[in-house]
Amino acid sequence: MFSLRRIPERVMVAALCACITGCTELSPPQVSWDKDQPVVGPTIPGPQGILLVYSESYEGEEEELPTTYRRPIFLYNGEGQFIGKFNDPPLNNEPVRIVIPPGSYIVVSKAQHQLRKIQVEVYNGLTTAVSESQIAHASFIPSS
Repeated sequence: MFSLRRIPERVMVAALCACITGCTELSPPQVSWDKDQPVVGPTIPGPQGILLVYSESYEGEEEELPTTYRRPIFLYNGEGQFIGKFNDPPLNNEPVRIVIPPGSYIVVSKAQHQLRKIQVEVYNGLTTAVSESQIAHASFIPSS
C-alpha cells in the first residue's frame, strides 16, 4: 500500500510546485536552418527627422525636494491637425524628443503664462531644435 507519510517533505513540495505552477524546465530542442522557410529581416525605415523642444522650465515639488520640469507641448501638422500632446504629465527637465517624418509642424506650449505657437520644419536625418527662448518669443494664441 502506498503512503504519503513515507515521501520526504521536500520531495512533496517540489512535486507540488511542478504540478501547480508548471515549473518543469524545458530543454532547448535541436534546430537547423531551413532554407525553405520564410526569413524575417530588417525593415527599411521611412524618412524621419527629430524634433527637440525645450519648452519652458518651472520648479515643482517632488517629495519636499524642488524639481525642475518642462511644460507639455501640443504638436500639430502644417495644416493645423492635432498630432499629440507630449511630456504630459511633465517627467523631468529634459527636452521633448519626437521622431517624426519630414514636414512642417506647429509646436504649441505655455510660456510666460500664455499659450504660444512656433512653426518648425523637420528634415530627413536632421534634428530641429526649438529653444525655450524661441517659444517665449513666439506668437500668442488668441483666446477663443
